[in-house]
Amino acid sequence: GGSLHVGRKGSHAPGDVELVSGNGKTKLHAHRNIIEDASPGLKKLMEQRPLAAALRRREDLVERAVGGNWLSPKTGAFLGQILGLVLHLAHVICVFVSFGFRAALEKGTGKTKMTLVFPPEVTTATLVAMLRWMYRIPLHPPLHSLIDLHDAATKYEVKGLAAYCEQRLLAEMRCEIAAGAARVAKTKHISGLWKVATRCARSDWTSVAASPGMTALVTTHPEIAAQFAFAVHDAIRTENR
Repeated sequence: GGSLHVGRKGSHAPGDVELVSGNGKTKLHAHRNIIEDASPGLKKLMEQRPLAAALRRREDLVERAVGGNWLSPKTGAFLGQILGLVLHLAHVICVFVSFGFRAALEKGTGKTKMTLVFPPEVTTATLVAMLRWMYRIPLHPPLHSLIDLHDAATKYEVKGLAAYCEQRLLAEMRCEIAAGAARVAKTKHISGLWKVATRCARSDWTSVAASPGMTALVTTHPEIAAQFAFAVHDAIRTENR
């Protein structure tokens, strides 16, 4: 994977955090102190004890194992309790063995590295842009990437990055990002951005309606999509009177 070992004092030292992008194919290396300073959200994630987090995760296998129609409700409930206990114990044992093996391996190699795996919506391009911002490397991401970058910056509380994206959305509004900008405006209560997005949509509603951003908005936030469409068409009717 690539590394970002430039731009900050001390950043030429090997990175001690491995960041895996949403597709799972790209690994980047960065420095914990820089990430913690720039992103309170990621700092919280890194402070969580990995062992405790793993113990809290438990696959729901009981229902699949005893949920067949051939079992009566009472028999199923009884077997479910027994199997649930067995699976829980097996899960605890596997977690301790796995973490013990990893600790021994890290001790033997002298290397300790934390890994952060990001959800699918955090693409490699978004992750690289976030890291460039944290390392204070000059940044000018393409217009079409600003919505995803804003979402990631908001989720992980990257200092100043969401505001940067909002400023560019206001200054460089286009049909391709109008729907996404409208969603950002509504969820973050930015009235100025809402006005700019609706004004842009009024100029070419056909392009906005056919954009991937509008398709995503209808799917994920149908109420905002309806408000956006109503605001645009109501304004058009007012202008035509």
